[in-house]
Amino acid sequence: MVTGWSGLHRLYLRSSLWWVYPMISFPAIGWALRGEPWFRQPGFFIFSLIVVIGLAEAIITALTPDERWDQRHNPDSGRVSANGWAPVLIAIGSLIVGAMLGMTVMAIALEGFFLSRRG
Repeated sequence: MVTGWSGLHRLYLRSSLWWVYPMISFPAIGWALRGEPWFRQPGFFIFSLIVVIGLAEAIITALTPDERWDQRHNPDSGRVSANGWAPVLIAIGSLIVGAMLGMTVMAIALEGFFLSRRG
């Protein structure tokens, strides 16, 4: 959940496209930090989109049923997952953080849009 923007979760799950997130998010946040104020730069919004996508993937991963998880990630290993409430709590936390981040980014973007139209 914390490192979704960097693609580490995809590297851990042995995804072949794990490098896409850092390839987009690192230059985007660097682009945002060059400007003043940094949170009004286009790179910040691109980075925020990657973070929201990572949070959505955390929710989807956390709510994947154990049988389906074992079928996809533990075939032929003989392991059986029994997660309980931990994934549900992770999904709830991801949803709360994602909603707060989404509302914050939307408020900043709309404020900038309306201030630029007024002036």
